[in-house]
Amino acid sequence: MRLALLSPAVLAVLAQTPGGWRAQATALKAKGDAAGALAAFERAAEAEPDAADLRDEIGFLSAVVGRREEGVAWFREAIRLDARYAPAHYHLGVALWLIGQREDALLSMREAVRLAPRDVEYRARLAAAHQDLGQDDDAVREARAGLSFAPQRADLWNLIGLVEQKRGDREKARAAFAKAVALKPLEFDYRNNYGFLLVDMGEADAGMAQFQAVLKRDPRNKRAQVNVGYAFLQQSDFDAALKQFDADVKTGVVTRSENGCIITEKGKIESVGAAPIDKLVPAPVAGPLLERSVALYKEPAEMLQGQLRDIYIDADVEIVETSLWFNRLNRKDYTLGVN
Repeated sequence: MRLALLSPAVLAVLAQTPGGWRAQATALKAKGDAAGALAAFERAAEAEPDAADLRDEIGFLSAVVGRREEGVAWFREAIRLDARYAPAHYHLGVALWLIGQREDALLSMREAVRLAPRDVEYRARLAAAHQDLGQDDDAVREARAGLSFAPQRADLWNLIGLVEQKRGDREKARAAFAKAVALKPLEFDYRNNYGFLLVDMGEADAGMAQFQAVLKRDPRNKRAQVNVGYAFLQQSDFDAALKQFDADVKTGVVTRSENGCIITEKGKIESVGAAPIDKLVPAPVAGPLLERSVALYKEPAEMLQGQLRDIYIDADVEIVETSLWFNRLNRKDYTLGVN
Protein backbone atom coordinates (compact mmCIF):
# COMPACT_ATOMS: atom_id res chain seq x y z
CA MET A 1 0.00 0.00 0.00
CA ARG A 2 1.30 3.47 -0.93
CA LEU A 3 0.23 5.64 1.96
CA ALA A 4 0.92 8.85 0.07
CA LEU A 5 -2.01 8.02 -2.25
CA LEU A 6 -4.64 7.48 0.46
CA SER A 7 -7.64 9.80 0.30
CA PRO A 8 -8.45 12.22 3.14
CA ALA A 9 -11.54 10.16 3.97
CA VAL A 10 -9.52 6.97 4.36
CA LEU A 11 -6.94 8.76 6.47
CA ALA A 12 -9.66 10.09 8.74
CA VAL A 13 -10.90 6.54 9.33
CA LEU A 14 -7.39 5.24 9.92
CA ALA A 15 -6.74 7.95 12.51
CA GLN A 16 -9.45 6.43 14.68
CA THR A 17 -7.81 2.98 14.74
CA PRO A 18 -4.71 1.70 16.61
CA GLY A 19 -1.72 2.95 14.70
CA GLY A 20 -3.95 5.22 12.63
CA TRP A 21 -2.16 8.43 13.60
CA ARG A 22 1.17 6.81 12.69
CA ALA A 23 -0.17 5.90 9.23
CA GLN A 24 -1.60 9.36 8.69
CA ALA A 25 1.63 11.02 9.80
CA THR A 26 3.68 8.84 7.48
CA ALA A 27 1.39 9.68 4.55
CA LEU A 28 1.56 13.41 5.26
CA LYS A 29 5.33 13.27 5.53
CA ALA A 30 5.54 11.49 2.17
CA LYS A 31 3.44 14.30 0.65
CA GLY A 32 5.85 16.92 2.02
CA ASP A 33 3.45 18.31 4.61
CA ALA A 34 5.94 18.72 7.47
CA ALA A 35 3.61 20.66 9.77
CA GLY A 36 0.72 18.25 9.25
CA ALA A 37 2.96 15.23 9.70
CA LEU A 38 4.40 16.73 12.88
CA ALA A 39 0.95 17.19 14.39
CA ALA A 40 -0.03 13.63 13.46
CA PHE A 41 3.17 12.14 14.87
CA GLU A 42 2.55 14.01 18.12
CA ARG A 43 -0.90 12.40 18.33
CA ALA A 44 0.66 9.03 17.52
CA ALA A 45 3.20 9.51 20.31
CA GLU A 46 0.37 10.08 22.77
CA ALA A 47 -1.12 6.75 21.71
CA GLU A 48 2.26 4.96 21.82
CA PRO A 49 4.10 6.35 24.85
CA ASP A 50 7.04 3.93 24.58
CA ALA A 51 7.77 4.32 20.86
CA ALA A 52 11.27 5.76 20.41
CA ASP A 53 10.91 5.96 16.62
CA LEU A 54 7.93 8.30 16.94
CA ARG A 55 9.90 10.65 19.18
CA ASP A 56 12.70 10.61 16.63
CA GLU A 57 10.24 11.51 13.85
CA ILE A 58 8.85 14.37 15.93
CA GLY A 59 12.36 15.63 16.61
CA PHE A 60 13.28 15.46 12.93
CA LEU A 61 10.16 17.33 11.81
CA SER A 62 10.55 19.87 14.60
CA ALA A 63 13.99 20.67 13.20
CA VAL A 64 12.56 20.86 9.67
CA VAL A 65 10.03 23.53 10.70
CA GLY A 66 12.74 25.51 12.51
CA ARG A 67 12.21 24.31 16.08
CA ARG A 68 15.68 22.84 16.58
CA GLU A 69 15.81 23.13 20.35
CA GLU A 70 12.55 21.19 20.60
CA GLY A 71 13.97 18.67 18.18
CA VAL A 72 16.97 18.09 20.43
CA ALA A 73 14.66 17.41 23.37
CA TRP A 74 12.64 14.88 21.37
CA PHE A 75 15.78 13.07 20.20
CA ARG A 76 16.97 12.81 23.80
CA GLU A 77 13.57 11.42 24.79
CA ALA A 78 13.81 8.81 22.02
CA ILE A 79 17.24 7.76 23.30
CA ARG A 80 15.91 7.55 26.84
CA LEU A 81 13.27 5.10 25.63
CA ASP A 82 15.69 3.09 23.49
CA ALA A 83 19.39 3.80 23.91
CA ARG A 84 20.20 1.51 20.96
CA TYR A 85 18.05 3.38 18.46
CA ALA A 86 20.76 4.63 16.08
CA PRO A 87 18.67 7.14 14.07
CA ALA A 88 17.94 9.16 17.21
CA HIS A 89 21.65 9.38 18.06
CA TYR A 90 22.45 10.43 14.50
CA HIS A 91 19.70 13.05 14.30
CA LEU A 92 20.68 14.37 17.73
CA GLY A 93 24.26 14.72 16.54
CA VAL A 94 23.23 16.66 13.44
CA ALA A 95 20.90 18.91 15.42
CA LEU A 96 23.56 19.65 18.04
CA TRP A 97 26.03 20.45 15.27
CA LEU A 98 23.63 22.92 13.71
CA ILE A 99 23.19 24.79 16.99
CA GLY A 100 26.93 24.91 17.59
CA GLN A 101 27.37 22.19 20.23
CA ARG A 102 30.02 20.42 18.23
CA GLU A 103 31.73 18.27 20.84
CA ASP A 104 28.42 16.81 21.99
CA ALA A 105 27.44 16.41 18.35
CA LEU A 106 30.52 14.29 17.66
CA LEU A 107 29.73 12.03 20.60
CA SER A 108 26.21 11.42 19.30
CA MET A 109 27.38 10.80 15.74
CA ARG A 110 30.02 8.35 16.95
CA GLU A 111 27.40 6.47 18.95
CA ALA A 112 25.19 6.25 15.86
CA VAL A 113 28.10 4.79 13.89
CA ARG A 114 28.85 2.33 16.69
CA LEU A 115 25.27 1.12 16.71
CA ALA A 116 24.93 1.00 12.93
CA PRO A 117 28.48 0.56 11.56
CA ARG A 118 27.31 -0.25 8.02
CA ASP A 119 25.26 2.93 7.65
CA VAL A 120 27.36 4.93 5.20
CA GLU A 121 25.36 8.11 5.65
CA TYR A 122 26.21 8.17 9.35
CA ARG A 123 29.90 7.66 8.59
CA ALA A 124 29.90 10.32 5.87
CA ARG A 125 28.41 12.93 8.19
CA LEU A 126 30.85 12.02 10.94
CA ALA A 127 33.77 12.20 8.51
CA ALA A 128 32.65 15.65 7.36
CA ALA A 129 32.37 16.81 10.98
CA HIS A 130 35.91 15.63 11.72
CA GLN A 131 37.15 17.41 8.60
CA ASP A 132 35.46 20.67 9.60
CA LEU A 133 37.21 20.45 12.98
CA GLY A 134 40.59 19.78 11.39
CA GLN A 135 40.70 16.21 12.74
CA ASP A 136 42.18 14.83 9.53
CA ASP A 137 43.10 11.32 10.67
CA ASP A 138 39.60 10.72 12.03
CA ALA A 139 38.02 12.17 8.89
CA VAL A 140 39.98 9.87 6.57
CA ARG A 141 39.36 6.85 8.80
CA GLU A 142 35.60 7.33 8.74
CA ALA A 143 35.57 8.10 5.01
CA ARG A 144 37.51 4.96 4.17
CA ALA A 145 35.30 2.90 6.47
CA GLY A 146 32.28 4.21 4.60
CA LEU A 147 33.90 3.41 1.26
CA SER A 148 34.49 -0.16 2.38
CA PHE A 149 30.68 -0.56 2.35
CA ALA A 150 29.89 1.83 -0.52
CA PRO A 151 32.91 2.39 -2.79
CA GLN A 152 30.74 4.41 -5.18
CA ARG A 153 30.32 7.29 -2.71
CA ALA A 154 31.98 10.11 -4.62
CA ASP A 155 31.56 12.55 -1.72
CA LEU A 156 33.81 10.40 0.45
CA TRP A 157 36.49 10.22 -2.23
CA ASN A 158 36.32 14.00 -2.57
CA LEU A 159 36.67 14.44 1.20
CA ILE A 160 39.75 12.21 1.21
CA GLY A 161 41.17 14.27 -1.63
CA LEU A 162 40.72 17.50 0.30
CA VAL A 163 42.35 16.08 3.42
CA GLU A 164 45.29 14.57 1.55
CA GLN A 165 45.78 17.83 -0.33
CA LYS A 166 45.86 19.68 2.97
CA ARG A 167 48.41 17.18 4.29
CA GLY A 168 50.59 17.71 1.25
CA ASP A 169 50.22 14.22 -0.21
CA ARG A 170 49.32 15.30 -3.71
CA GLU A 171 49.42 11.86 -5.28
CA LYS A 172 46.88 10.47 -2.83
CA ALA A 173 44.77 13.58 -3.28
CA ARG A 174 44.98 13.24 -7.04
CA ALA A 175 43.85 9.61 -6.97
CA ALA A 176 40.93 10.44 -4.67
CA PHE A 177 39.75 13.43 -6.69
CA ALA A 178 40.03 11.45 -9.93
CA LYS A 179 37.83 8.75 -8.40
CA ALA A 180 35.25 11.30 -7.26
CA VAL A 181 35.09 12.89 -10.72
CA ALA A 182 34.82 9.50 -12.43
CA LEU A 183 31.91 8.53 -10.19
CA LYS A 184 30.08 11.87 -10.45
CA PRO A 185 31.32 13.78 -13.50
CA LEU A 186 28.57 16.40 -13.19
CA GLU A 187 29.46 17.33 -9.60
CA PHE A 188 31.25 20.60 -10.36
CA ASP A 189 32.87 21.03 -6.95
CA TYR A 190 34.70 17.75 -7.44
CA ARG A 191 35.97 18.82 -10.86
CA ASN A 192 37.07 22.20 -9.53
CA ASN A 193 38.94 20.56 -6.67
CA TYR A 194 40.61 18.08 -9.03
CA GLY A 195 41.51 20.74 -11.56
CA PHE A 196 42.96 23.08 -8.97
CA LEU A 197 45.15 20.32 -7.61
CA LEU A 198 46.39 19.49 -11.11
CA VAL A 199 47.26 23.15 -11.69
CA ASP A 200 49.06 23.27 -8.36
CA MET A 201 51.02 20.17 -9.40
CA GLY A 202 52.20 21.96 -12.54
CA GLU A 203 49.73 20.26 -14.89
CA ALA A 204 47.93 23.42 -15.94
CA ASP A 205 46.60 21.98 -19.20
CA ALA A 206 44.99 19.03 -17.42
CA GLY A 207 43.57 21.34 -14.77
CA MET A 208 42.24 23.71 -17.41
CA ALA A 209 40.43 20.78 -19.03
CA GLN A 210 38.56 20.15 -15.79
CA PHE A 211 37.54 23.81 -15.48
CA GLN A 212 36.41 23.93 -19.11
CA ALA A 213 34.32 20.80 -18.57
CA VAL A 214 32.55 22.62 -15.75
CA LEU A 215 32.05 25.82 -17.75
CA LYS A 216 30.64 23.88 -20.69
CA ARG A 217 27.75 22.82 -18.48
CA ASP A 218 27.65 25.87 -16.21
CA PRO A 219 29.15 28.95 -17.95
CA ARG A 220 28.75 31.11 -14.83
CA ASN A 221 30.35 28.71 -12.38
CA LYS A 222 32.26 31.09 -10.11
CA ARG A 223 35.00 28.74 -8.98
CA ALA A 224 35.73 27.45 -12.46
CA GLN A 225 36.01 30.95 -13.93
CA VAL A 226 38.43 32.06 -11.23
CA ASN A 227 40.38 28.81 -11.48
CA VAL A 228 40.84 29.34 -15.21
CA GLY A 229 42.75 32.50 -14.31
CA TYR A 230 44.97 30.53 -11.94
CA ALA A 231 45.65 28.00 -14.68
CA PHE A 232 46.76 30.80 -16.97
CA LEU A 233 49.12 31.99 -14.25
CA GLN A 234 50.63 28.51 -13.97
CA GLN A 235 51.14 28.54 -17.73
CA SER A 236 52.90 31.93 -17.35
CA ASP A 237 50.26 33.52 -19.57
CA PHE A 238 49.92 36.60 -17.41
CA ASP A 239 48.01 38.67 -19.95
CA ALA A 240 45.37 35.97 -20.24
CA ALA A 241 45.21 35.69 -16.45
CA LEU A 242 44.69 39.43 -16.03
CA LYS A 243 42.05 39.41 -18.76
CA GLN A 244 40.23 36.50 -17.11
CA PHE A 245 40.27 38.05 -13.65
CA ASP A 246 39.17 41.42 -14.99
CA ALA A 247 36.30 39.77 -16.87
CA ASP A 248 35.27 37.94 -13.71
CA VAL A 249 35.00 41.26 -11.86
CA LYS A 250 33.14 43.05 -14.66
CA THR A 251 30.56 40.30 -15.01
CA GLY A 252 30.06 40.10 -11.25
CA VAL A 253 31.28 36.51 -11.01
CA VAL A 254 33.66 37.57 -8.24
CA THR A 255 34.26 40.73 -6.28
CA ARG A 256 37.47 42.71 -6.46
CA SER A 257 38.49 41.56 -2.98
CA GLU A 258 38.12 37.92 -4.01
CA ASN A 259 40.45 38.36 -6.96
CA GLY A 260 43.26 39.69 -4.81
CA CYS A 261 46.80 40.08 -6.15
CA ILE A 262 48.63 38.33 -8.98
CA ILE A 263 52.15 38.46 -10.45
CA THR A 264 52.89 40.04 -13.82
CA GLU A 265 55.77 39.29 -16.20
CA LYS A 266 57.94 41.87 -14.48
CA GLY A 267 57.54 40.24 -11.11
CA LYS A 268 55.48 43.14 -9.87
CA ILE A 269 52.37 42.64 -7.77
CA GLU A 270 49.35 44.17 -9.45
CA SER A 271 45.98 44.54 -7.79
CA VAL A 272 43.07 43.72 -10.06
CA GLY A 273 41.00 46.85 -9.72
CA ALA A 274 41.42 47.04 -5.95
CA ALA A 275 41.46 50.26 -3.98
CA PRO A 276 44.79 51.80 -2.90
CA ILE A 277 46.17 50.27 0.28
CA ASP A 278 45.87 53.55 2.18
CA LYS A 279 42.13 53.51 1.53
CA LEU A 280 41.77 49.91 2.57
CA VAL A 281 43.43 50.48 5.95
CA PRO A 282 42.51 53.81 7.58
CA ALA A 283 45.00 53.57 10.43
CA PRO A 284 47.94 51.42 11.57
CA VAL A 285 46.58 48.09 12.81
CA ALA A 286 47.83 44.63 13.62
CA GLY A 287 46.22 41.53 12.17
CA PRO A 288 46.68 38.42 10.05
CA LEU A 289 47.34 38.48 6.32
CA LEU A 290 45.67 35.44 4.78
CA GLU A 291 47.54 33.57 2.07
CA ARG A 292 45.99 30.74 0.12
CA SER A 293 48.10 27.59 0.46
CA VAL A 294 49.44 27.70 -3.08
CA ALA A 295 53.16 28.01 -3.83
CA LEU A 296 52.45 30.74 -6.36
CA TYR A 297 51.32 33.15 -3.64
CA LYS A 298 54.13 32.71 -1.13
CA GLU A 299 56.30 35.47 -2.57
CA PRO A 300 53.44 37.98 -3.10
CA ALA A 301 52.29 37.44 0.48
CA GLU A 302 55.77 38.08 1.84
CA MET A 303 56.17 41.17 -0.36
CA LEU A 304 52.81 42.55 0.74
CA GLN A 305 53.73 41.87 4.36
CA GLY A 306 56.89 43.95 3.90
CA GLN A 307 54.98 46.77 2.22
CA LEU A 308 52.45 46.85 5.05
CA ARG A 309 55.24 47.10 7.60
CA ASP A 310 56.57 50.10 5.71
CA ILE A 311 53.36 51.91 6.61
CA TYR A 312 53.36 50.63 10.20
CA ILE A 313 50.92 47.76 9.75
CA ASP A 314 52.17 44.64 11.48
CA ALA A 315 50.49 41.75 9.63
CA ASP A 316 51.42 38.15 10.29
CA VAL A 317 51.02 35.80 7.33
CA GLU A 318 48.48 33.04 7.96
CA ILE A 319 48.48 30.22 5.41
CA VAL A 320 44.97 28.91 4.71
CA GLU A 321 44.45 25.52 3.09
CA THR A 322 42.55 25.49 -0.20
CA SER A 323 39.78 23.34 1.30
CA LEU A 324 39.05 26.11 3.84
CA TRP A 325 39.78 29.19 1.72
CA PHE A 326 36.33 29.83 0.25
CA ASN A 327 34.65 29.22 3.61
CA ARG A 328 36.85 31.95 5.12
CA LEU A 329 35.97 34.29 2.27
CA ASN A 330 32.26 33.62 2.53
CA ARG A 331 32.33 34.31 6.28
CA LYS A 332 34.43 37.45 5.63
CA ASP A 333 36.79 36.05 8.25
CA TYR A 334 39.77 38.14 7.23
CA THR A 335 41.10 41.68 6.97
CA LEU A 336 43.43 41.27 4.01
CA GLY A 337 43.94 38.24 1.79
CA VAL A 338 46.28 37.09 -0.96
CA ASN A 339 44.27 34.84 -3.26
